[in-house]
Amino acid sequence: MTRFEVMKIHPGRGEWVDELVEVLHAAYRVEAALLGVDDFPPLRQGKEQIRRSPDTWMAAVCGSRVAGVISYERNGSVLTITRLAVHPDFFRRGVASSLLEEVLGHPGITRFEVSTGMKNGPAIRCYRKYGFRTKKIWGKDGILLIGLERE
Repeated sequence: MTRFEVMKIHPGRGEWVDELVEVLHAAYRVEAALLGVDDFPPLRQGKEQIRRSPDTWMAAVCGSRVAGVISYERNGSVLTITRLAVHPDFFRRGVASSLLEEVLGHPGITRFEVSTGMKNGPAIRCYRKYGFRTKKIWGKDGILLIGLERE
């Protein structure tokens, strides 16, 4: 098992922005292939969107590389995971689990929410492993999505 340090980061201050874009785009290219789409909206996110994001960000860092990232919004006792991405070089090494466990340990949260592509089996399996259940299914931008929650 590869060793990671999970840390809170602040892309709004310019921290790790280049690395975040690299990880997000590498992971989203894999997700786009799983979903069978050429035009995947998350791939349009660049440095400026990352810097301006109001989300809270955490990264799993291995040496000098960002292996994975999670971002979320908290609204009272509800925490919505807005991104969870792992660089393909670090697939199946516990990165997503490490990031999820860090976020799921937040005190005072009564419900966690997340959505992903309906054909993204690896992500759905990971969320289900942590007790997430299907809340809704809908389409957006020609992609079938699944919303999951954990209470």
